Amino acid sequence: RTPATDGPTATAEFFKLLSPLVGRCLRLVNHWWTYELCWPYRVRQLRFTLDGTTDTTGVLLGRFLPDNELTLRPSTAPAPDAAEYELVTTIEGESCVQTGHTWLVAGVSRDTMKPPKHGEPAVGGAFNPPEVLQVKGVLIQDPNNLDGCKPYTSRMLSGAILFVVRGNCWFHTKALRAEEAGADGIIVYNDQRPMVEVMDGVDELHAPRIPTVLVDRRVGEGLKL
Repeated sequence: RTPATDGPTATAEFFKLLSPLVGRCLRLVNHWWTYELCWPYRVRQLRFTLDGTTDTTGVLLGRFLPDNELTLRPSTAPAPDAAEYELVTTIEGESCVQTGHTWLVAGVSRDTMKPPKHGEPAVGGAFNPPEVLQVKGVLIQDPNNLDGCKPYTSRMLSGAILFVVRGNCWFHTKALRAEEAGADGIIVYNDQRPMVEVMDGVDELHAPRIPTVLVDRRVGEGLKL
């Protein structure tokens, strides 16, 4: 029997149908991130390591509000094996900015010390710490480690944004090398390859605590020291 599609009566029926899930958490793994639904409490975005522990604080995508009604509607999922119906409700959570992968990069001229009016678009890493939304620092390029794949000889790069070329190792590896050296962030500039929509993480590596962004070759040429 299909219950009523909306209104308080329908909501009561839906809660009854969902009662076996109360106090339980369901998890869906999608590449680097795991999405956790704990009914009827919250939805979170988390990162789990291979041993099952979390290595990020995660993002609270939303809390279920007790006064909000549940609505039944035909499923909008594109998959051929999707259910015929889906339940829809409203949740309130943290800013969606924390789950995005689009950044702006702006440099300050040493001559004028004035930032440009508009930043250049950059792609973030799926492995970036969600709580870090911006970072400032002095742009540094190591001539002996242009791709950022080797360990840096200096461990005193606090306040620096490392500038490296794409290639020869994972984006994720570059981020960890920069973090080990004490940098506050890392900018990767593209080579001849097409840009990516997001820099994927590597499951075997732990999550860095500094952000990594990728800029296209034109922007990278302009930032070269």
